[in-house]
Amino acid sequence: MVFIIREWGIMRKSLDYILRLMETYGLNIVLTQELDHQDKEKASKIIRGGNWGAGPWVVSGGLPSIIVVAYDYHPIPMRKELIVKYPFMNNSRYLIKRDIRDTMNEGLLRKEKANGIHSSDDEFEAWEYIEVICPEKKIIIRQKIEDMENVYRTKELVLGLMNSNLRRGKTEIIQLNDKLVIKKTFKPGRERYLKREIIAYKELSKKNSLIPKLIDFGDNYIVIPYYQDVDSLSQEEKNIVLKKNIKTIASFIFFLYEEGYAHLDFHPNNVLYSPIEGIKVIDFEFLYRYKEKPSSVINAYDIVGVPLNFEGDLPVGYSIDLNTRLWEKACGYHLSEIVGICMK
Repeated sequence: MVFIIREWGIMRKSLDYILRLMETYGLNIVLTQELDHQDKEKASKIIRGGNWGAGPWVVSGGLPSIIVVAYDYHPIPMRKELIVKYPFMNNSRYLIKRDIRDTMNEGLLRKEKANGIHSSDDEFEAWEYIEVICPEKKIIIRQKIEDMENVYRTKELVLGLMNSNLRRGKTEIIQLNDKLVIKKTFKPGRERYLKREIIAYKELSKKNSLIPKLIDFGDNYIVIPYYQDVDSLSQEEKNIVLKKNIKTIASFIFFLYEEGYAHLDFHPNNVLYSPIEGIKVIDFEFLYRYKEKPSSVINAYDIVGVPLNFEGDLPVGYSIDLNTRLWEKACGYHLSEIVGICMK
């Protein structure tokens, strides 16, 4: 995938900010290169048929300024309604450029807005852009992508892929020592999420049985137990179970708070129920250790949300209000009410 950041766009948002946003949405950055005057002129004449004006926008985004080559391990098929609008695009993740563009235009009046970013529509067009702008980097780019694939490849027999957004890695069912287990492999550059998972499954699990115990881990993966029967209940049946176990769930929030942590992605979908194992809490990629623990569990970030100046990682679309609504829908309780039950 190739993205072209235009002159206006790079004036609105820093390159580091744009790259972080791309990685948040699941892309791995392979190469970034600033274009000199000659490259800008060449790219502007060939790419997009030489059309780098304002287009339907009031302000022109300017000439190509920076090329970003990215790799997507898990392309997302285009939905039918998107194919009608973008007939040449073959991966929905290209549409993150709309979010980046919106971010660039944030706070501006309509007459001040511009299109600050462009992208290829598919892999073939991406290589065409590379051929135009930085042909001397083609071999380097291909080798880096091959190396990234080799590191990420699962060596064990994969029996199933768990449903996830695949932004930071993949979650697979594999067989280990004649047992089914879960192997979660993280993409290069996502090691900080891996480290948080290891803290939870290796260390915190020793203090709380609701956290699955770590079976194995490596430089880019963890292995945890697979609970075969967690999908045996309908959503309605699971909601009944959650309501019956509300004190157990509340005690978990209290436990994390006492240990000085916040889950930051604590919603019903990250709480499993196994008729044999009982309640289990998973997905600690955003586990956050408080720099200064709130004065009360009622003020824990998992209850009230993160402060406005929070600088840690958050799930895409993070909203404490959304988490609250999910809990209320699942068991009829607000998160603060759940903790209140535990404190009685």
